[in-house]
Amino acid sequence: MSIIKSLSVRNFKAIGDRGATVALAPVTLLFGPNSAGKSSIIQSLHYANEILNRDNPDADRTLLGGDAIELGGFRNVLHQRELSREMTLTFELDLSKTDLPTYRVGYVTSQGAMGDWSPVFDAVSVSLTIVWSPLLSRPCVHAVKVEYDNNLWISTECQLDGKNPQLYLTATIKSADDSSYPEVSNKSFLDEIGAVYASIVSDLYWDTDTQNGRLGIASAPVGGLRDALPVRAQPLDFLTQFWAEGSESPDRREFIEGMSSLVVGPVDILREELAKLVYVGPLREVPARHSQPARSPDPARWSSGLAAWDLLAADPNLLIERTNRWLTERDRFNSGYRIESERYKEVRADSPLGAALAAGELLDTEQARGLYEQLPEHRRVRLIDDNTGLALSPQDLGIGLSQTIPIIVASCHASDTLLVVEQPELHIHPAMQVEMGDLLIESARKRSVTFLVETHSEHLLLRILRRIRETSDGEVPPGVPDCHKDDVAVYFIEPDLDNKDARVTRLRIADDGAFLDRWPRGFFEERGEELF
Repeated sequence: MSIIKSLSVRNFKAIGDRGATVALAPVTLLFGPNSAGKSSIIQSLHYANEILNRDNPDADRTLLGGDAIELGGFRNVLHQRELSREMTLTFELDLSKTDLPTYRVGYVTSQGAMGDWSPVFDAVSVSLTIVWSPLLSRPCVHAVKVEYDNNLWISTECQLDGKNPQLYLTATIKSADDSSYPEVSNKSFLDEIGAVYASIVSDLYWDTDTQNGRLGIASAPVGGLRDALPVRAQPLDFLTQFWAEGSESPDRREFIEGMSSLVVGPVDILREELAKLVYVGPLREVPARHSQPARSPDPARWSSGLAAWDLLAADPNLLIERTNRWLTERDRFNSGYRIESERYKEVRADSPLGAALAAGELLDTEQARGLYEQLPEHRRVRLIDDNTGLALSPQDLGIGLSQTIPIIVASCHASDTLLVVEQPELHIHPAMQVEMGDLLIESARKRSVTFLVETHSEHLLLRILRRIRETSDGEVPPGVPDCHKDDVAVYFIEPDLDNKDARVTRLRIADDGAFLDRWPRGFFEERGEELF
C-alpha cells in the first residue's frame, strides 16, 4: 500500500479556507457533479510533486500529468486567485513499514553524549505552506511542519531579510512526563533530548516551557536553503551562532544527524512516494498504427495511457498474462480479444536481402544470417479476435476497449504505490463498468495498490458494495478477493455556492454494503426519478 495515508488541502483551486481531507483506503472513490472540486484533490498531488521533486511552486505543466494537466501557475491554483491567502498541503504518512532515513555529517572518531538514537514512530504528517512573496515576486514554500504521533512537532519557517531567505527551525516536544508516548524508546529518546541537546544548543535558541510541559528549539538558524523546504538527502546546516560555547564536535554531529532525520527524513519519504505515483488521465490515447514504443521511461505517458502500450510491446510475459486474464475470462471483461506482443524486422525492397528474396535467389547461409542480423528489430502490440483469429491493431478496436486496456495494464503492473485514475468507465458498457470494480479490489489486495479514482459510475460502485456484502455474509465467489468496508472510502464533493468553496463528505458504509449516510443532493437518484 502507499505510505501516504491521507491528504488534506486548503486554499487550492475549488477548495478554500474550509479545507478538505481525504483519508485513503485501498480503494478510494471520488464522486460529485462536474466542476465541483474532484479534480482539485487529484491535481493537488501533482502540484505537491512539482514542489517537492522539481522545486517548482509556480508549476504549469507537470511531470506526471502530461497533456492532461496544465495547472497554469501558482496564481491560477490559489483559491479565488487571492494572493493574500496561504495554501497548505498536508500528508499523513505511515511509518510502520519504513525507517526514517539517516544523514551522515562526517566521520568523528569519538561518540557524543547522545549516542545511538533510534526513535520509533508509527505515523508522521508533513505540511507545506505555500505563499506569494511580494519581495521575491514569486511563490515560495513559507513553512514546513513535521508532526509525529502528536508528541513531537518540528517546523521550518522561511523569513526574509530583504530578498535573502533565512530559514529558522523550531522544534517543540511534549514533556517526557506525558504518558501518551506510543513507544517506550521514544520516551527515553525525548528524555535524552532535554538533558543532552540543551547543553549543545546556545541558551539563546533553547527554550524550556515547564508550565506547558514542553521543551524545544526556538528559531534555530539554518543556512543553505532557497526557502523552507529542506534540501533532498542533505543534513541540516545549523549556523555557527546556534551552538553553545564549549559543545563538542561529536555531540554536534549527533544532534545534526538526529534532527536531520526527524526533519528532512519525512520530506524525503514523501518525495519518493509522490515520484512513484501513477496517473492515468481521463482521455486515453491509442498509439499510431506504425508507432514504436518509447525506449526511455516517461511517467507522463501514463497520463495518456501510452505507457501501457509501451509495456505490452516490451513483452513482459507476466504482464500480458495478467492483462489477458482480465480481457478474456468470462467472469471478467470477457471482451473477446487477447493481446500478443510481436517482434519483427522489415526488409527494404532495394536492399541486398530484399532483392535476393524478390528474385528467388539463394544466398550463402552465413551471408543471409549477417544481412538479417543487421536489420533493426521492431515491436508492436496486436489484439487477436478470439472468434475469427484475426490480428488487429489497437486502432481497429472500438473506443471503449482502447480506453479500458491502459487501466487494466496499470492495475496489473503497479504495486505498493498510489494509482490515480480519472473516469475509468469512459466509453464502456455497464457490464464492463461493474467488472472494473473487481479489478480495483483484486489489484489492491494482491499487489498492494492504493487507488484514488474519480468517477461517475454507479455500476462500478455497486459491484464494490456487492463484494462488501458478500464478504460480510461469507458468500464471496471463488477466485474473488474479500472486500471489507474499511477497504473502501467513498467521498462526495459538491460546491458550496454561498461560501464559494467545495465541500467534501465521506459516506460511511455498513457491513452489508449499504450506505449509512444519504447521498448529498440526491446523487444517483436520477434513475428512480426517471423510472417512477
